[in-house]
Amino acid sequence: MESKFLIILRSLKFYRKPVFYQYLIIMLLSAVITGSLLVGKSVKESLKKSASEHLGNTGILISSGTRYFSQELAHKLNDQANIACTGILEITGYSQNLNSQKGAFNTHIFGVDKDFFVFQGNNTLNINTGEVAVNKKLAEYLGISAGDELIIRFTEIKDIPADAPFAPSESGGMSEMALTGITEFWSKVKLVL
Repeated sequence: MESKFLIILRSLKFYRKPVFYQYLIIMLLSAVITGSLLVGKSVKESLKKSASEHLGNTGILISSGTRYFSQELAHKLNDQANIACTGILEITGYSQNLNSQKGAFNTHIFGVDKDFFVFQGNNTLNINTGEVAVNKKLAEYLGISAGDELIIRFTEIKDIPADAPFAPSESGGMSEMALTGITEFWSKVKLVL
């Protein structure tokens, strides 16, 4: 009676071609799956890094969607819950160089107060009422530098969302502002005001 080992060897010898192809397919699939896992981990890490760069010192982000919170919510969280926080208003608009009339559509406009930059660890940037800071990409696109004037158009924020029944007709706001400076703070966003 033959041993099991000899039977296995004879079987492998007889079916060597199909066994070789199965072995090759298993190796190829293992390499593909391992590569996918490594690439997936790399992509996940780069997305985490990108999100971390965008958020800065932010640990928790509360979004109100189409409505907005008053600035008092940030102050209440700061005072009562002892959580370091600040408010930010994000809207999309249009910005235009007053001198050259060159404009940029779909500009991300962030409304912040003096606490925002301190919260993010930047004590050097100070924006007063009627002034604006832009990122380098927008400054280059519009051809502006510190001291130039910008026209900013945006949809006004109202207590009642625009898609609510019987909402008043939408009217846009417009402001003319002096450029305080060009910042690298929002350098990852395409066009920021």
